Amino acid sequence: MKKDDLTDIIENRFLSAIKDGSLLKPGDRVLAGISGGPDSVMLAALLGKFKEDLKISTVLIHVNHNLRARESLSDEAFTRDYASKLGLEFVLKSINPREYSKKMKLSLETASRVLRYKAFDEALCETGANIIATAHHLDDLVETMLFRIFKGAGVSSLLAMAPSSRNIIRPLLFFEKNDIMEWLAKNRVEYRSDMSNLDLQFDRNFIRNRIIPVIEERFPDFRMKMLGLYNIVHDEEEVWEELLKKLEPSKTMKSGRMIINKKNLDVGEKGSRAILKRFLHRELKNYSDYSFNPDTALIEKTLEFLSPVSGNKVIFNNGSLRIISSYDSLIIDKTVKKFPNKSKYVRIRGLVCFQYGDFRLTAEKISGKPAIESLNQPVKNSCVFNAEMLEGFTIRAKQDGDRFSLPGSGTKKIKDFFIDEKIGMEQREQSFIIEEKHGRIITFYIPGYGFRVSADFYVKPPARNAVRISVA
Repeated sequence: MKKDDLTDIIENRFLSAIKDGSLLKPGDRVLAGISGGPDSVMLAALLGKFKEDLKISTVLIHVNHNLRARESLSDEAFTRDYASKLGLEFVLKSINPREYSKKMKLSLETASRVLRYKAFDEALCETGANIIATAHHLDDLVETMLFRIFKGAGVSSLLAMAPSSRNIIRPLLFFEKNDIMEWLAKNRVEYRSDMSNLDLQFDRNFIRNRIIPVIEERFPDFRMKMLGLYNIVHDEEEVWEELLKKLEPSKTMKSGRMIINKKNLDVGEKGSRAILKRFLHRELKNYSDYSFNPDTALIEKTLEFLSPVSGNKVIFNNGSLRIISSYDSLIIDKTVKKFPNKSKYVRIRGLVCFQYGDFRLTAEKISGKPAIESLNQPVKNSCVFNAEMLEGFTIRAKQDGDRFSLPGSGTKKIKDFFIDEKIGMEQREQSFIIEEKHGRIITFYIPGYGFRVSADFYVKPPARNAVRISVA
């Protein structure tokens, strides 16, 4: 085939993919990722070549992952020069996935992907671009589908990528790698080779370099068969999405956490269970911004806790995402609200305002018999306690074994109080303690519940000094 024929065929396919898929519209400003590898180099070249036909503007972004020392710097220089040759704007971002993977307990691959897309989002704001373009192609799609099959992910996860999702487009998604390499060769376009793609410690590299060649030897057209499977799942997924809409009212977002009301879910029939599995899979992926792809074992395990049950249980915790069963709720969160490592001492005087963790509090000293007698007026998120013998108090995080005093005599563990009152884990983790200098608990606070004062510190006649403490 002549160079011009091949070039025309591939470039026409590129334009058709954009127009038929409505990937871009006139006036779009595209932020296209360029690593220096063959795929992203071809994408950059085609976006630059057809910017007038498509009536778009393009900015190239290179993200230096700082994983390959001098090679990373060479990639950086190559992409900058290539952008200049194409007459396109260029943005450089630098990330540190090794440090991030250790901090967040993620694989290096996942950490790189998360930070890369964060860099893209930053660049969107800085450049005024509204669309991100990546150079994923059919071989990438097939590798990801196989990867997810081997990891035991659900059927819907086989829709690993789409030509368009949110503000990301993949114009080369249905191009085979061979198409890309032939276009580059015919047009004598230079590119960079990343030797880390041969490192078999990474699962995707192992699939690409060891597993796929064996499959291809026996089944030469397997990529087209996998694409056929992808299209079948895609069509079926549209039907599932309609069924999933009825579960939308069961979920709410609160303080960065997703809370699913179990009472709104039907876990009985087989059909209902299948819908719930897909619902859980979708919500976990969406909540994690696609950095976490739950396998079928986790979905099955979570499904066991979708009926209302007593108590709190952490179903899953990988250090960056948790799933908690808490009475009538299923809670999905990324981080736990942390209190300061040190406790805080507050001296009692007229009126004092202070901060503890994310809470803003006020403590007001109340003196004299008339003032004390007026304390029976309840105030939301506040309590009053006897301050006859107190100069101040300490506020701290809850600890195992904490007890408060009961009317009459005796004490009770705060943990047991939580169980009796069916206090969810979300509330427990945000509770705090106020104690006097000898370690006796004066009161403790539970978000959404309020304060509980120890009987030893009830305000009773002839008390003439009290403190009202409130959470803003």
